[in-house]
Amino acid sequence: MLLYKYLSPERLDVLKNKKIRFTQPGDLNDPFEFEPYIHEIVGEKDVKKIVMSKLHQDYVTHNVWAKGMPFDAFVLVNFKSYKEFVLKVRDSGKEVFLNRMFFFFKHFFAVLSLSKIFDNKLMWSHYANSGKGFAIGFDADSDFFRENVKIENSRLVKSGCVDYTSSRPNISMDELELANLLFKKSHDWSYEQEYRFVKIIEPDKNEPEDCYPIKLFSYPVECVKEIYIGPKATPQFTEDVLRALNEGGFDAKVFKMRVSKTEYRLLEERIR
Repeated sequence: MLLYKYLSPERLDVLKNKKIRFTQPGDLNDPFEFEPYIHEIVGEKDVKKIVMSKLHQDYVTHNVWAKGMPFDAFVLVNFKSYKEFVLKVRDSGKEVFLNRMFFFFKHFFAVLSLSKIFDNKLMWSHYANSGKGFAIGFDADSDFFRENVKIENSRLVKSGCVDYTSSRPNISMDELELANLLFKKSHDWSYEQEYRFVKIIEPDKNEPEDCYPIKLFSYPVECVKEIYIGPKATPQFTEDVLRALNEGGFDAKVFKMRVSKTEYRLLEERIR
């Protein structure tokens, strides 16, 4: 399977250095990345367990049993007030807990976003400087993209297609799954036809909350199968791409994108 990365002309370094960035979710262009709405961090069943445990502890600790009150009666009298206390503690700590959890998600994960198509007009416009840049076709079956393979102190943990939905995930902590966290986006982004690879990484020591240092990973030249040069790329940039491929030892097909004369389409023409 081939997947495509659209890049601006300034990112020719991806070919020259044979490295590509996996981006922390906090530095992606969608502000909803890795942030499903979590309406509940402790479910009703868990609240009841906590309340009952606290009631039993206090029943024994305060020797209520010695005063002749059965445990069931003690529960009946005190359950409501104990539950209100547990809910108050839970809710007061919810924001702090979620902030720390989302901080972890946004700093300990990193994403490589690729597209399933190479001729999307919006992608060329939005990610390749209005068609002045290029796109790389990667072989997604390469070991570089294989799950659980450790590369440079990181490990690819999950890959898959993004699921575009009309509503934001609204879940409890019990329902939190990787699919809700990693692969859910608004329908607004569906034109990207995104397929993503997600790594676990090691943040820099004492990394500030709003700082996302660039994480580059070396890929093998064999996984680059195709190069597409944008319809508005200059002749000089085309030469620069071909030179980088030759000097880097890439054995990839190269295409130049053209604007169709009769349709709203981009057409490819092989030049190498």
